Amino acid sequence: MQQLPVVEHPIKHISDVHSEALISKVRASELLEDGETSYLICPEDNYENNKTYQAARVAVDACLTGVKHCMQNQSAGYGLVRPPGHHAHHDFPSGFCYFNNVAVAAKMA
Repeated sequence: MQQLPVVEHPIKHISDVHSEALISKVRASELLEDGETSYLICPEDNYENNKTYQAARVAVDACLTGVKHCMQNQSAGYGLVRPPGHHAHHDFPSGFCYFNNVAVAAKMA
């Protein structure tokens, strides 16, 4: 098994799948104070802190990095990321998922 360094990808990949409103809401979580949590993005089941956007972006970037590697090397891969992303919808997060990593990676592929 090979561990890949995560490469940062353009936000365009996320905006191909998610609304600008959702991306802006998740990004706004960076304005929270250290240690502060909020339920502003999705009050039903998600809470966020000032690291939410960073974590969600790294999770997407990790999936995109893995997909690119698999496509270039015609190999299989597995990405273990948090937040997982599989519950996120086009314009709202759900189930502690902010961006749908699989949908973003599939769209890029």
